[in-house]
Amino acid sequence: MPRFELRYRPAAVADLEDIYRAVLHVSTSPVVARRYVERIRDRCRRITVLPQGGGLRDDLAPGLRSVPFERRAVIVYRVLGQTVEITDVFHGGRDYTAPYRHGVLVPNTFARMGPPPLPGRRLFGAPLQWRTQPSP
Repeated sequence: MPRFELRYRPAAVADLEDIYRAVLHVSTSPVVARRYVERIRDRCRRITVLPQGGGLRDDLAPGLRSVPFERRAVIVYRVLGQTVEITDVFHGGRDYTAPYRHGVLVPNTFARMGPPPLPGRRLFGAPLQWRTQPSP
């Protein structure tokens, strides 16, 4: 089965970093926080296998889709050609529709993620994987 390329928008990377910090604060365990974020990233990778499987949210923005994650988060993404682009990851019961309805988040331009914006920027102690190439 062909897989799509996976990209993360800067906002989604920031969301993952915020989620890591929030889980770390509550759990006081870097291991627990890292594993939780890794499970979210694993779910993002699985979207590339069946990208049309997420719920279509054209009411928020054209082509926007979402999938729940462990009843505590929502992964929001778009399919652009052969690419799945993770736009945002909302956690902890946040109303993910409000920013779109109020025009705060309008995902109409998607740039390919390059290297980290700050030298040495790391998420939970390991370099971020900015792009995931499709598997053969």
